[in-house]
Amino acid sequence: MFEASSGSKVEIIKAGSGELLNRLTAESSKAVADVLWSVDGTVVDFNPKLFTAYDPAGSDALAPGMRSSKMWSPFTAVVMTLIVNKDKLDRKPVPTGWKDLGDPQYKGLVSSARADKSGSAFIQFATVLQAFGDEKSGWKVYEGMLGNMVLYRVSSVMVNSR
Repeated sequence: MFEASSGSKVEIIKAGSGELLNRLTAESSKAVADVLWSVDGTVVDFNPKLFTAYDPAGSDALAPGMRSSKMWSPFTAVVMTLIVNKDKLDRKPVPTGWKDLGDPQYKGLVSSARADKSGSAFIQFATVLQAFGDEKSGWKVYEGMLGNMVLYRVSSVMVNSR
């Protein structure tokens, strides 16, 4: 329908945002993509050399606080949740935040997708790096989380219970 009405040929490449970002990086000297859809804005903000700012018509109608960057326009709000299977905790306290997930008592109990393959996992990674005052402190928390993680998968859809 779009191709017929616009005369523009469209090739859709369906992949995880991490895979798409890796491809954009590899092809950056001979860019062939015009639009990257359905990826969190932090991916764009952390890779400004791969993208050009775009201000679509109607973006002035976005709710205050929804647009945090001039590089991208939100198409949705992202919500992160921490889901805990209390049966697996063996009387350990329920973790309530990122820092808790890096506590050694949770070794082998934290499940996550790979941040280089999953947009959701990348958002979590970027959030942790920014949430603790400075990037160095964020890295310390994230490294603790990595030490406790199991089930690295290529997509957050694949993260399952253990």
